[in-house]
This record gives sequence, C-alpha cells and structure tokens, in this order.
Amino acid sequence: MLQHKVTLEKHIIEPGAIPALALYKDDGKKKPLIITVHGYTGNKSGEIDYCLILAEEGFLSISIDARLHGERAVPDFEERMAANFPKELLGVMIGTAGDISLVIDYFVQRADVLSDKIGVMGVSMGASIAYLATTLDDRIKASVPIIGTPGWDLSLAPKDPDQFGAWPEPDDELIALVTNYDPRHRAEHFFPKALLMLNGVQDETVLIDGPRQLYERLQPLYQGQPERLSFIAYEEVGHEFTEEMRHEAVRWFKKFLA
Repeated sequence: MLQHKVTLEKHIIEPGAIPALALYKDDGKKKPLIITVHGYTGNKSGEIDYCLILAEEGFLSISIDARLHGERAVPDFEERMAANFPKELLGVMIGTAGDISLVIDYFVQRADVLSDKIGVMGVSMGASIAYLATTLDDRIKASVPIIGTPGWDLSLAPKDPDQFGAWPEPDDELIALVTNYDPRHRAEHFFPKALLMLNGVQDETVLIDGPRQLYERLQPLYQGQPERLSFIAYEEVGHEFTEEMRHEAVRWFKKFLA
C-alpha cells in the first residue's frame, strides 16, 4: 500500500512540442529523473505501467512520444515508412535521441529533480534511441536499453519488402547517418555511464548481434569499473519486455541513481 499518492502530469516541452507524461510520488523529496521511450508504432501511454513502478520506487519518471508517434504522428506515416523505411526510421531515432536532451533541459529546472542523477530507458526502437542519447548527453548517468540494438548498419542491408516496405539501395545520406550515429561507432562516449543491456537470444525482430558487439567493444573501456557495464542475454526470450527485465532495470537504476 502506497504511503504517498503518485501524481500524473502532462507536459508539452518546447522547443519541439514534445509531449511527455510525468509520474512521481508526492512525498516532497528530490528525485532522480528517468526518461523512457516506447517502441516502433507505440506511444508514451504504453509505458505508463512501467513509469508507475519507477515512480513508486522514488524516481520522477517521464514517458515521451518519439517523433512521428503518438501525439506527434503524421497522416502519411505509413506511406513515408513504406517509401524508405531505413532512412525514415533513422530520422525518428536520431531526432528523438536529440529530443531527450531537451526533455532533460526542461525537467532539471524543477526543484524536485536531482540534476546529477539522470537515467534513460527504452524498449525496442526506444532502446536504439536510448543507446544514442546516452552517447550524446553526458548528464545521463545510467542507461537501460531493452530488446533494441546499437547496430544500425543493418539498415544498409536489403530486407523483405513485404515486411518492411521499400528498401532502396543506401545513398550517401543514409551511409553518413549510419557512420555518424551508429552507437557502436561512439563507444568512447559510453564510459563511465552505467549501461545495462537486456536482450532475448531468440529475438528475430531485433537480432542480438549488435548488443553483443557493443558489449565486446566496451569491456576494455570499463575494465577499471566493470560493475558499471552489464549485458544479459535471456536464452528462451524473443522480442518481449519480460517481468524479469523490468525488475533488472529497476535494480540497475536504484543501484546507480538512487
């Protein structure tokens, strides 16, 4: 039974008109800030249950709409994705990763936020966004990408058009996006942030290869503080955010932010 009620607020963050939901326990204490990002075709409301768990644990939890999703949706979303899925998806992920810095700017102005204790978490597409955001903003101290990948060069490989729509040959613009923003190419920007990667071995939607490669690249950087880097591969799990993953994420944030 909760001793304090959990408050739910809606915010529109400028610049960018970024819709956000904020959940926190109304106990008068200053709180670490955690920003969550949903998966492809999802929206901020889909993360409410998990944000509530974080709020009950003493965090100020924020759920935002990724670009072209939720309240930021556009009428021609399906047509745009069908025309050039990899470039459009990369645009969503890169743009939203940048938006996270604007969200941090907005919420650290609050008197109830501990500005030196900021985390980010994402699921599926949201995890890919979390990977990049972690490398872009040094105010992020802990990160938990779940069933997503930092391996963006997959966008350069041909895919089944019946599943993904048109997948044109990569042009110079797409190659430049992958070269500049693939989180594996930005490995030096992760340390010393506390990074927990959670993936299913049986995941056929987001392959586990990308997280494994990043983990191998990061291990030498974290050798002095190995407790700040963890990669858990769940043997019998596919593309799903399991209850055990939820518990692991909460434990990670409590360990490094609380």
